[in-house]
Amino acid sequence: MKITRTLSRKAALLGAVTVLAAGSVTAATTSPAAASAATCLQYDIKSTMCTYVMGHGTWVDHVQSQFFTTWAICNYNAWVFYIPPSGGAYGLAWLTRYGCSYGAAYLQANINRSFPVGTLICSKFYKDYGTFVGQKCVGLSG
Repeated sequence: MKITRTLSRKAALLGAVTVLAAGSVTAATTSPAAASAATCLQYDIKSTMCTYVMGHGTWVDHVQSQFFTTWAICNYNAWVFYIPPSGGAYGLAWLTRYGCSYGAAYLQANINRSFPVGTLICSKFYKDYGTFVGQKCVGLSG
């Protein structure tokens, strides 16, 4: 599946709400992308974590790690990394924000480089000084 358009925050949140309404939770950690793409997972009944990869082809402009909830999100971090087809995990950015946000929080890493086809671009999101929320990856398909 190739995704060739950028998903807005509202569209991604609507998709997350649709998954919540359907009562299904996916364990998959990757989504293929030939352009900009998003992939999300349900953290709990009222919260969703998403990874957005913005770019074109195998070029990545930036990556956003986002968390949507009805609660406060405080002292949060994201690790943005990639996994090449040959394996391993290589850090691109560690992002931190202190204080609280309400409803939605995001961290963005500017990447501005290309990767081999088949590379996974991932983010891990943490809240409350290190409580792991989740990890989602987008696979670059060219």
